[in-house]
Formats: sequence, structure tokens, C-alpha cells
Amino acid sequence: MAKATCVLCADPHVALGLCYTHYWRYRAIGDPLWEEDLCSGCGKRRGLRNGELLRCRFCPGVAREECTFGGCSEPVRWNRLCNGHAQQFRKRKGSGRPLEPLRPRRRNPSGVGTRDIAGRKRCVTCEQWKSESEFSRQALVSDGLDPRCRTCANRREVELKYKMPEGGYVAMVAAQNGRCAICASPPAQGAGLVVDHDHSCCPYGVRRTCGRCVRGLLCGACNSALGMLREDVAMIARASVYVSGGPATKTQTSRESCPGVGRPTKAPSSRRPLEHAHQWDR
Repeated sequence: MAKATCVLCADPHVALGLCYTHYWRYRAIGDPLWEEDLCSGCGKRRGLRNGELLRCRFCPGVAREECTFGGCSEPVRWNRLCNGHAQQFRKRKGSGRPLEPLRPRRRNPSGVGTRDIAGRKRCVTCEQWKSESEFSRQALVSDGLDPRCRTCANRREVELKYKMPEGGYVAMVAAQNGRCAICASPPAQGAGLVVDHDHSCCPYGVRRTCGRCVRGLLCGACNSALGMLREDVAMIARASVYVSGGPATKTQTSRESCPGVGRPTKAPSSRRPLEHAHQWDR
């Protein structure tokens, strides 16, 4: 029995009466007779027939071919469809679902890549113009920088970790007047208040807490001291009595009765260190 051949050439048949070459030209472009010629404009890419010339869609002065779906003006990418409708076609192939209009794109709604006269970028959260050095690098953004400044980005990471709404950290700082909940002092310069939560609910090492165990904002020193005392109420109470000179310290000798108090300190020795004595031996 003779093997079937392509209806356009003498090569063996693969599918739809076409050989391998013509079949994949039909799948990729929609025209099995399309010839792979170079663009007459740039001479590099494959050309599309535009009258008598073969020009690629990237060359200037060439009217681009639009998607065949009704009302879509996107350029053709595959099988006479744009990239979005081609993806819909592949996903819905065999299901019988028709193609639908694409959702409108949000083209730079907040001015992510805009700059002012001084070359500064605007943060989308605090809406302040800041220098580019205050933004982290982000490869997925058009200008290569994060839309949020580092301060706002760090705050957002804290809010996501403790399941706070957007702007919840700033609201807590305002409720505490920017001061620590224990020592009532502002944080050190260049540092911020840290979120304190009950570690018996969400232990150390969890990436996301439940959000219900957040107690308040503390400075770095108070947060470290609370962790050193293991967040034990009884231990904190004993430490308070100890510092105030209560019953926990009555068995200890008072500082005034210590025989070493008031004695003059011994003057430092003027002898040279022993390990360097050989330098002066003659």
C-alpha cells in the first residue's frame, strides 16, 4: 500500500493532508504556502507579505496585521490571533467555549516610571518624590526600580507578616504617639518601632502570624529585654522587685556596708608588659 503524501508536495503525509513542514506552517501562521523569506526592510527577520514587499512587523512604515477577533486591535502573534486570544484558544481548545474580549490593560496607572525635573521618583504609597537611591531594584518593573520606597516596602512586609491592613503599622505608631509601649521613649535615630506579639501563640521562626496576637510596638531595647525575660510575667515581677530593692534583695549585703566602697582605687602599674620586656634588654 502506497504511503500518503502531502497535497502540496511529495513529502510523507503527517496531518490534515500536509507534510511536516506545511503542517507546522499552517499551525504557526495559518498559511501552509507561506515562504520563510527575509525582511526586505531590515534583512534579518522573517517577512510578512505587504503588497509586493516582504517586511516584518517591526519595520517602520508597515501597517501591522490586527487580530481577527471582532473589536480587538492587538497585533497578530499566532494563527491570525493576538497573544491574548491565542492563549484563550489553546486553553479552550476542545471545550467548545467561544473566545471572549480581553480585559483592558492598566498601562502605568500610577506613573511608576515618571521622574520630576530633579530626576526623583515618586513612591506610590507615601506619594513623596525621592531619589532613586531610596528604591530597591525590581526587574519586573518597567524602570527597574520598586514602585515603593524602601521605607514603605519594609512597612508593607511587616504588615503582611502580622496580617495588618495596609497602613495598619502607621496607625499603630500614631496611636502610641511614636513612642515605645513600655519605656514611653521614641526609638533611636535611624531605627523604628518593632511589632511585639505573643510568642506562645505564634512561636519564633514563623513567616506569617495569625494577626490576633499582636500586642503593640516596642523599641529595640525593650523588645530584646522582654525576650531575655522569656515573656514570663512572674519573672518580670521578680525582676521589678529585685531592681527596686524589695524582699528579693534583703539577704544581699547593702552597697553602703560593703568594705570595698570608698577605698581608693589602685593606680595602674607602670611596668611594661612581660611579653615585650626583651625589647629593652641590652
